[in-house]
Amino acid sequence: MHSVGLRLLVAFVGTLCGFAVAGGWVFEAGLALCAQEFQWSEPKAFALTNPADRVEIPCLANLVEGADVLVVFLHGMGGTKGGFLKEKSMLEADGIGWVGFDQRGHGDSKVPFSFLGSLSDLETLIVWLKEAYPKKRLVVYGHSLGASLGCMLGTTRAKDLVELVVSVASPSKLGDLYRMQPLLDMLNLRVENGGFPVLELFFRSPKPVGGILFDQTSFEELVIDGNRVRMKDSIGLLSPTPVLLLHGALDATVTLPRALDLFRAASDPKEFVVFPCERHTFEDKEALMRFVLSRINSPKGVYAGIR
Repeated sequence: MHSVGLRLLVAFVGTLCGFAVAGGWVFEAGLALCAQEFQWSEPKAFALTNPADRVEIPCLANLVEGADVLVVFLHGMGGTKGGFLKEKSMLEADGIGWVGFDQRGHGDSKVPFSFLGSLSDLETLIVWLKEAYPKKRLVVYGHSLGASLGCMLGTTRAKDLVELVVSVASPSKLGDLYRMQPLLDMLNLRVENGGFPVLELFFRSPKPVGGILFDQTSFEELVIDGNRVRMKDSIGLLSPTPVLLLHGALDATVTLPRALDLFRAASDPKEFVVFPCERHTFEDKEALMRFVLSRINSPKGVYAGIR
């Protein structure tokens, strides 16, 4: 019975993918020592400290000398700050810098998975960037789980510090990513009733599953947050910051109706663009980034309607 439960658990989380990473310096967010202008010509690893709970945030950045735009990349579930290689290279070629960080439970992060904890880390990173580089324009670009973080940015004090939020394949609620709603409902019921001996056995100590570090508490929070944390309840708070929603018509993980729910909940300025041949993970990165680059340099008035 326990082996069946473990297989379900691995199947539940193991649908997700990732990339490799590196770690480095530690900075205290908000301290003067972070305010110097680093002119990096190649990616450098560093770390911030979230002042809310003292959790270290592993980061990777290439500020690109002379760039006036910084794109903050938010990876999907199982990914890391080392991802988005094609996207990053296209930005660098266009004279645009970028920053990424490992969400909790991913890559070089030392703490178990926490969606809301990662949202707090994103807030810390954006506030630090704006303090350290006040003249740079900040753009947030997220895919899947990372896109969900971007859509939730309006609930944080960093909401007015970014000029554009780009959401690629974001769900309308966290649970959309699981693709196993009946299993999610079953797990949620078991968690609420306090009865899950398989989890208690498996997560006696933190363990990596599907590229993500979990302990029992973080996994139970993930299950419960799947139904409770809804991007469509928060995305409207981003206004007047423009939000660009990009989605693949063939996405079987987050279907078009779910994506449209999110778009309808957003406030102007907003834009929803459907890529007819793409799935949850976009294959044509060049076409995707050409479109994103066109919007980074466009006035707010261009964001309107569905394309």
